[in-house]
Amino acid sequence: ANAKGPALTHSPINLWDIRLDSGAEETFSIAKGHTTSLFVLKGKVKLGSGEEIPGGHLAVLDTEGDSFSIEASEESQILLMSGEPLNEPIVGYGPFVMNTKAEIQQAFVDFEEGRMGKIAEVEGSEVSV
Repeated sequence: ANAKGPALTHSPINLWDIRLDSGAEETFSIAKGHTTSLFVLKGKVKLGSGEEIPGGHLAVLDTEGDSFSIEASEESQILLMSGEPLNEPIVGYGPFVMNTKAEIQQAFVDFEEGRMGKIAEVEGSEVSV
């Protein structure tokens, strides 16, 4: 619904965790011009255009419209991400995405020197830190 998280952003974004029962169909409204992508975490969905997106796949929608529909072919969980295009250069390498190669190199230095913080170990977690 209209939940608002504590994170501040430099431009408007949406990040929705969507869960649909098998056969459910929903229509979503997105600000016109926003870049929108759907990552299917589990299940399989079909867009209004007829394109099927299986679990583990990402679909990037065009920025022309302001709404789209999804039908769940089976019980599904989707991560919907949309935001105002920044129209900036993008350089990605490994886990980092920055604007320049120099910023990527600095991100690796910052990470290796511990300037990005640490992830606390969670009891029962399969992730080791």
